[in-house]
Amino acid sequence: MLTFIDPAGLLFAGALVGVVMVGALIVVRPVAADAGSAVNIWIAAQLAGIAADIIALLQPGITLPESWSSIPENVATLLFPSLIVAAASLQATSLRMLLSERGAGPSDFLPTVVLTSAYALIAQGLPSADRQPVMLPFTLGCLIWTSTIVWRLRQRHRRGAGLIVVAMFLVMVLAAIDAVLTMNAPALPASDTRLPPAFGLIVNLTVPLAMSLGFIVALFERLHHKVVQMSNTDLLTGALNRRGFMREFDAALPRVQQRSAAVSLALIDIDRFKSINDSLGHSAGDDVLVFVSQKILAGIRADDRLGRWGGEEFVLLMPDTSLQQAARVVDRLREQISAAPVRDGFPIVTFSAGVAAVPAAVLHLIDPLVAEADALLYQAKVTRNCVVMSAIEGKLARADASA
Repeated sequence: MLTFIDPAGLLFAGALVGVVMVGALIVVRPVAADAGSAVNIWIAAQLAGIAADIIALLQPGITLPESWSSIPENVATLLFPSLIVAAASLQATSLRMLLSERGAGPSDFLPTVVLTSAYALIAQGLPSADRQPVMLPFTLGCLIWTSTIVWRLRQRHRRGAGLIVVAMFLVMVLAAIDAVLTMNAPALPASDTRLPPAFGLIVNLTVPLAMSLGFIVALFERLHHKVVQMSNTDLLTGALNRRGFMREFDAALPRVQQRSAAVSLALIDIDRFKSINDSLGHSAGDDVLVFVSQKILAGIRADDRLGRWGGEEFVLLMPDTSLQQAARVVDRLREQISAAPVRDGFPIVTFSAGVAAVPAAVLHLIDPLVAEADALLYQAKVTRNCVVMSAIEGKLARADASA
């Protein structure tokens, strides 16, 4: 036999879940400064849901006597669904910001304004009893939007996206159960406000809890990614540090070997860097390092990797690049850097570079490639502001044969 549920208990439980989720997000927010906008919008979505539950609780006949009129029925039946639509839209917006790892802009709030306003305009002309069913297409649209966002960005945040997908699945399952229970439920007197249990679980408990847990997990996945990224990045220049560069080399080598392509590597050393530090100060030296790294990063491909090898020396890995192509790239970068000063009144900065290349099939360790590029760099430093190149396939092949 179907057991109906008192809506007051469900609404109170839903508000309590919302309060717990808001508290959890407030606690984790200080460690998620770079995702603060997404967290703030998610908190706003939770507060909208809590407000909807409170408005519903204050309706006469739910927790208050019928004779009370703290919130007119006409107002409550319009505000409650409007806040639910706003909460669903804000959740989708904050998820998009979190998973795509970007900040908030005015246009991000446009869907919430449009959806909530559209619902309010449509529902205002309807009888009170028909307003809540009209809410369902709007919330379903927000859920579909959320599912699309999660699906597109699932590779970045697998666990958080997985929990959100589970929440979407629960929505569909519980909606189907709710439809069956409602169709088979015995008729209740008009004064009986109880609901089938599945409906209450969907609106107040299951979806908000699963969605919020998914958001928090995705948030911590993003924080973990940032920590790993920081541990592999030189904080001054934005280039990879040596540890990060070696990890990128190890990851790129199998892919290049499958394509039997060449791997090129350049060692780049800023000319007269010590004299810049001595004459202009270490802050000027830092400016030079940042200037050179930014110019190089702006002039290379997405698959190329720039690392700070030590001091004023950078290393540039260029997969699928022949020796001649790599030398042209490095020489173009040299010309671009020497074409403009770091800032007004600053001396022109130049660099010297050694470029080595080898077929990926005979490359197993980076050390011989770096050693050859370093020897070529030593030759380039004799005259400065030049690029010296040499292929080392024969040397590596002989080294492998003798190993």
